[in-house]
Amino acid sequence: MDVILHKDEDAVERLFSACSNFSEGIHEYNIFQDRAWMKNWWRYKKSCQMVDPYIIEVKEGMNTIAIIPLYSYKATWGFTVIRPIGLGMADYLVPIISSKYDMREITNLVMKKLTEDRKNWNCIVWSDLPGDSIYNKVFSTQLPDGFKMIEKIKTVDSPYIMLERNMDQTKSGVNQKYVKKILFKQRKLIRQKGEYLYKKVLREIDVEPVMNTLFELHKRRWNGTKTPSKYNNQKEKEYALLTAKKLFQNELLHLSYLEINKQIIAVHFGMNDGNRFYFYIPSFDTEFGKYSIGQLLIYHLILDASKEGCQYFDFLKGEEAYKYNWGAVNKHNVEYTFTNTTLRSGFFTFLFQINKSRFFHMYLRKSAERILIRADS
Repeated sequence: MDVILHKDEDAVERLFSACSNFSEGIHEYNIFQDRAWMKNWWRYKKSCQMVDPYIIEVKEGMNTIAIIPLYSYKATWGFTVIRPIGLGMADYLVPIISSKYDMREITNLVMKKLTEDRKNWNCIVWSDLPGDSIYNKVFSTQLPDGFKMIEKIKTVDSPYIMLERNMDQTKSGVNQKYVKKILFKQRKLIRQKGEYLYKKVLREIDVEPVMNTLFELHKRRWNGTKTPSKYNNQKEKEYALLTAKKLFQNELLHLSYLEINKQIIAVHFGMNDGNRFYFYIPSFDTEFGKYSIGQLLIYHLILDASKEGCQYFDFLKGEEAYKYNWGAVNKHNVEYTFTNTTLRSGFFTFLFQINKSRFFHMYLRKSAERILIRADS
């Protein structure tokens, strides 16, 4: 097998396209490995920050059998940091390795390549690795000489619901007490406002107007809070819209909404890969908040996901109470921080450990926090 490190921009398009050659045969496949997703993320990231490709390709003969999509950037003090492509927009970040090959063997080859190039990087921070992933075990136990793990932490929970093929069984599998509460609000909505419609976008021409409504509802809901809507930023809107359109073209988009008298009152931008439904970006009209329309939309989404054959309804990252009200169970993501044996990487490790010390947090944090990776990630 040949292991090739690509740092040139020209390789990005070709390697992302290569992902489609084994998209149905990937170890631990998830929607965030879709080539259109990664491609749009790369364009967005390039417009916001100075980043460079750092993509590792594994080939057997003429065939690409694995892609580790990474990027690098310069942090404060000139540290070179490597992180997975998709960071910040993707909820799960895992390597892309053909299921025809041993993932442990491939991962070992990749780590050896990283070790060979250790003079050109100081730190690798791999965020949002699913805690139940086999890569979690591999990263913990399969480190070559010269490759050091200085931290592994649990970061965030990602609740999910197991679905049944039979819709009646799915209904009985969620929290019945909570469902009754939502259906009571549903009857109240119909009684006071009239019948509503649940619709799914089926034509590409409808993607943009529905997404624009989502942006407006999101801004209306969040702009008066301590965390204003990210869709005040035109780049964020353009990224989300382009991603939605590309997902539609790849038959992965699930864009749906509730409508009363031709007025959209709740929208959800999500994905469905046939096995897992991804609850990604929802929003609703706050004027209808007393009817729990956001939760009513989730009720329809759960039924839709079951009807479409999904095994999982994934609420993705976040520990909001409403997710557990539906009967969701927890899984968590982890984050690894790796360094190497070079002098400069050792200096980074020293600063990193100081940052983690109790004394530092009590007395020195504000004056020194800018020197580490997290200030620039």
